[in-house]
Amino acid sequence: MKKFADLISMVPVLFIFLCLSCNDRHRNTIEFNSKILTNVNTEEIDAKVIETDYIFGDPEQLIMLNDTLLMTFDKSLTGKLFHLISTNGNYIGSFGELGQGPNEFLSPQNIGIDLSGKISIYDFMKVKSMELDINTFPEIFDSAIWHDYKDIIPDGAYLFRAVYPLGYDRYIGAGLNDKCRLMLFNNQDSVYNYTSYPIMTEDEEANWSLWSNGARYAISPDRKHFIVATSIGMAFEVFNIDNDNIKSKSVIGVYEPKYDIADGAVPKCVYSTDECFIGFYDICALNDSFYGIVEGSAPGYNDNNIIYVFDYDGNLRRKLKTPYRINRLTSDGKSIFAIGYTDGNDEEYMLLKLDI
Repeated sequence: MKKFADLISMVPVLFIFLCLSCNDRHRNTIEFNSKILTNVNTEEIDAKVIETDYIFGDPEQLIMLNDTLLMTFDKSLTGKLFHLISTNGNYIGSFGELGQGPNEFLSPQNIGIDLSGKISIYDFMKVKSMELDINTFPEIFDSAIWHDYKDIIPDGAYLFRAVYPLGYDRYIGAGLNDKCRLMLFNNQDSVYNYTSYPIMTEDEEANWSLWSNGARYAISPDRKHFIVATSIGMAFEVFNIDNDNIKSKSVIGVYEPKYDIADGAVPKCVYSTDECFIGFYDICALNDSFYGIVEGSAPGYNDNNIIYVFDYDGNLRRKLKTPYRINRLTSDGKSIFAIGYTDGNDEEYMLLKLDI
């Protein structure tokens, strides 16, 4: 009888434990809401074509270096990788080549800019970033410094997929699995290693893949927010960067992919077809919000002439419709600068300015 009474007395404790477990599970599991992108009216905005002598190939990134200077990472047309263009369209020059020389790149992955205005170019294969002072152009490599990150990546964590400077010799690196998803570090040592992933699928490896492979990253100018947006599955997570910590602030699932080979399932090796691809094509961040371009085949979500504006709580605030389809975008807080094209002419990219 006493054993039965003891068992009965444990029921409230077990109930609380189960509730906490369910709450934790709910917190970590993505709940997709396909209505997120339709609950705000679309605004038509004007786009001005900026005439420039530079011919775009297939640009991979566009960033603001300062109020008057843009830099594009575009390796498809010439032997150079990086190109400087003023915001009024003047082509300034290009630099950087593929190769194994001291100032050459094996696999340039992304450009970042720190609080002092220096640019940082991360090379995936070298696991290094080259730091440059843009003010020294065209003798830009005279000031070049390479930073090597091999010794700070944990065992089994593969490589960083992207690295962004925070300023004062501090960086944030995006990894490829749960040994290192995001890491704060200086040039020599790890400061904080964040390893959690929101659950998009029960398959652990597929979950890492959805959040890492092809994901888009952005960091706010004040270096307080970092955004990871998936290119398949269409979800995003916002992080607060606070001194020596990375904290997840909000996780939003916008659209759950449906695969033609198994409706609703996520295969271990994620691939895309016209029937199943949907996700963020590019994002850029301001201090209070971030912009996203969506591309894919899901009805209503495949118009990359619409720029979605989210706050850092994950709420959609604005939908900005442009006359052009957008390939890459950046912002100075007053205007959006973008690389875009018109329907039926997707090989001729134009430099655009969109007032917001």
